[in-house]
Amino acid sequence: MEQDNTTQTITAEEVAIGFIFPIWRCLNADIKQKYGADTWGMFENFVRTSASQPSLQTFLEKMKRLIKIEFRVEEQKQVLEFIQNAPAQKTLTLLRTQPSYIILIVRDANTQLKEGKKQQSLNPISQQASFFD
Repeated sequence: MEQDNTTQTITAEEVAIGFIFPIWRCLNADIKQKYGADTWGMFENFVRTSASQPSLQTFLEKMKRLIKIEFRVEEQKQVLEFIQNAPAQKTLTLLRTQPSYIILIVRDANTQLKEGKKQQSLNPISQQASFFD
C-alpha cells in the first residue's frame, strides 16, 4: 500500500535515485541501442506523461505500457519498496514539475555507474588482494 503521509518529505534526488534510476536500468537494451541519445528525451517524456497518474503503482503501470521495461529482481525490489514507503502525491508532484532535473540526476548516476564498471574492467588486479600485503 502506498504511503501518503503529508508530513513526510522527499527530494527530487531521492525520487531520481530510489525510483527512476532502477526503472531506467531495466529499460530494454534494444530500445537504448535503437534510439541512442534520444532515449533520454523519450524516457523523460514518458516520466512526465506517467506522472499524471493518481498513484505510484499506476505511474509504474503506465511507464510499462509506454516503454518496454524488463525488471531484474534487485531493481524490482527497490522500486516496489519505494512505492510502498514514499509519499505518493509528493513524489508524483516532483515527477510532474521537475522531470528534467530528475532525469539529469539519473543520467549522472548512470554515467557514474558506467565509469565504475569501466574502471573495474581496466584494473582487474586492483580488485584482487595485493601481492605485497
